[in-house]
Amino acid sequence: MTPLVHGLSNSGKRVIVAGATGSVGQLLVRVLLSDPRVQQVTAIVRQQPVADDRAKTIWSATNSTLEDKLSQLVVDFDDLGRDKDIAASKQRELIGSAFENHDAFLTAIGIYSQATLSEDEMDQVESHSVVLGNIAAEAGVARGAYLSGGGVKQPTLEGRASSMFARSKGRTEESLANLFPSSHVSCRPAAILDRPGPPAYGFLDGYLLKTPLFAWLRNTSMAISAVDIAKGMVQGAAFDKQELVNGNVIWENNDIKEAAKRYDDLLRNEM
Repeated sequence: MTPLVHGLSNSGKRVIVAGATGSVGQLLVRVLLSDPRVQQVTAIVRQQPVADDRAKTIWSATNSTLEDKLSQLVVDFDDLGRDKDIAASKQRELIGSAFENHDAFLTAIGIYSQATLSEDEMDQVESHSVVLGNIAAEAGVARGAYLSGGGVKQPTLEGRASSMFARSKGRTEESLANLFPSSHVSCRPAAILDRPGPPAYGFLDGYLLKTPLFAWLRNTSMAISAVDIAKGMVQGAAFDKQELVNGNVIWENNDIKEAAKRYDDLLRNEM
């Protein structure tokens, strides 16, 4: 399938978002579209472009941002991993062209449950982030950020993790950090709250909020809002000074929250 690109930009930060329709990916796009310092957002989607009405809902897009700021890149993920396939090679070439002149690559693609899949199947899903990251790095994108998870370990740096989930994501962190050696942020949130997406999220949050345990959890360092994760990833990959995010950087909950605060403070000063 040939990628389709919609939208143009002229100046300012240009950011790629992989996993743009997922629960945190939606928020990454929202944050970027609403930021006057960002000129272009390239949202990677599957199968076909998101229709305008849905884009306005999931990305809080306006007619203006749909026309001038948001680009959708349609990617066939089945073809993406076939190294020797002619169609896959052509698709990679087209994706690389679309990634040129971008500042940062953010990915929220991945598995966020330890159930149902084997470790090989998890690795296959996680590989999409690495393949796209490799294309971005080859296109000259210098900085990256990845939505990882709690308990994850990078095998070379930190040793073997105890769960398949943590091992798979650790390999992805390490691969992406190698692709973006000057600056890559792996975000490891623990309990993610207030995620948009399927009705189950809202129902579970609403139900659990009524329990004392959940109310307690919300006020601990273990919990973090999805929007703070999005702001933290954007800050780390697109706006933090190099010395703050030099090399292979790993952020736990409190680090992500501090980055989100930096994002809000800097944006407020720009307004």
